[in-house]
Amino acid sequence: MADFHKPITLTNQELEQLIGASDPKLIYELAHRTAHTLISRIRENPDEDVLKRITEYSAEHGLEAIAELWSHSSPKTLPGTLWRIYNLHSFMRKHQKAAVDYYRRGLELAGSSSINLSGVDELVAGVAEPISPENISATADQILRGVFSGDFSIALVRAAAFCRLIAKGCESSAPRQSANFEVLARDLEVSARLWDKGELD
Repeated sequence: MADFHKPITLTNQELEQLIGASDPKLIYELAHRTAHTLISRIRENPDEDVLKRITEYSAEHGLEAIAELWSHSSPKTLPGTLWRIYNLHSFMRKHQKAAVDYYRRGLELAGSSSINLSGVDELVAGVAEPISPENISATADQILRGVFSGDFSIALVRAAAFCRLIAKGCESSAPRQSANFEVLARDLEVSARLWDKGELD
């Protein structure tokens, strides 16, 4: 894993200027440094109040400026992975009704398929019964918290399982969105394997 753990402090104006920069090398380095700094600082000292503030802030305000930096990164990198988790969290919080409908439908379809993945994916995704907007939001927050304080790869696998069920649930009504969730699930699973091997740069 590359050494991008040097602390950085930037004002919002400086960050916006860097995001608008055209130098790919600068964008790459800043994306990696912010991702590694955020993860390492919180995981080294997983204070419950800090985790709560990050989850609440992300849900209410988003992390658009930093996420925009991460969006340029490969899915096989830490910033690229965090960008995908951020987007999944945003979807689950902002589109709760759609998430509930797609998730329920995904369970139904997976359970009736010849592959029958619902048992595994339902357990891994971990949405509590009843499947409701409140429990979807709670799952979104648990996944985000797991990235920062729990087993990172397990949090990614859990997010991937959720994505697979969502993808199945919207494949007939929103095929493009379904395909995007399938890709997201595969990306997160790859990231989990890379993290376990110490290769998620």
